[in-house]
Amino acid sequence: MQSRVVNVNTANVFELMTVRGLNQELAANVIHYRDKKGPFQKIEDLIKVSGISFLSFLILYCLHNFDKNLTVWIICYKFSDDCCFCTFGFYR
Repeated sequence: MQSRVVNVNTANVFELMTVRGLNQELAANVIHYRDKKGPFQKIEDLIKVSGISFLSFLILYCLHNFDKNLTVWIICYKFSDDCCFCTFGFYR
């Protein structure tokens, strides 16, 4: 399987859709955000894109950047309807 780098600051919808986990709607949202706000300064800025939550960002990041032998754990505490806290970590 060949690996390919996709630059979120220059890629079109079809190129973004080659990234595992990004469908057409999310790819279009990435481009819309980029056109409106300018280039992404850091990878974490993807969380600001409509449809990409912290959890989906974490999953995307792990799919593309981590050793397959790592396990990700996530704990979320819901304090009220509009307040929650999530934390995560990794282990082998």
